[in-house]
Amino acid sequence: MNLKEKKKLQVEQMMREEICAAVCRIMSKTSFQDMKMSDIAKETGVSKGTLYNYFESKEELFAFLIDAMEEECEARSTQVLNDETLTSKDKLVQYIKTIFGFAQTNITWIILFYNYSNEFSTLEEKRKKSFDKLKNRVLSILNDGIETGDWIVEKPETRAWLLTLIIMESVHELVVNSDNCPSISDIIDVLIDGIDF
Repeated sequence: MNLKEKKKLQVEQMMREEICAAVCRIMSKTSFQDMKMSDIAKETGVSKGTLYNYFESKEELFAFLIDAMEEECEARSTQVLNDETLTSKDKLVQYIKTIFGFAQTNITWIILFYNYSNEFSTLEEKRKKSFDKLKNRVLSILNDGIETGDWIVEKPETRAWLLTLIIMESVHELVVNSDNCPSISDIIDVLIDGIDF
């Protein structure tokens, strides 16, 4: 890739980020459902045609936002997963805390992810992939714990699936119904106790 192509990619990335920032500003005033591409173009300071050069639809824009959100969460959780000073149990606890912490600091996007994924087919697919990625990470931690003798876990695949389901549903409830939910530390304690080390 030559310098001109690199520069073009950098400009495109900066523009996409500015568009995403505009969406965040708009969403502080209105819902995603009521937001129009023309609103985004106006907030970004570009024409609607220019906006469509970067995103063909709200669905594509939303998918881009979800990808960016997942990349950030991935970066945070990778630090925990690569920390060799942690036992498997501590790694699992820290990993779950990271997921919940990320959700709490990105409430708007988590709500969108859950509320609109059924409306957009590509988002529903992303939700399934997110579930599988989380499940595989939990399974990896469980298998590492079995290998090192930190715990004995029967049917680790099933436990990883169940833990992932509980984590994702708990995140959803914490975000949309936080007043009626137990604390994150209580949820994590129950999850970890339920693994039956």
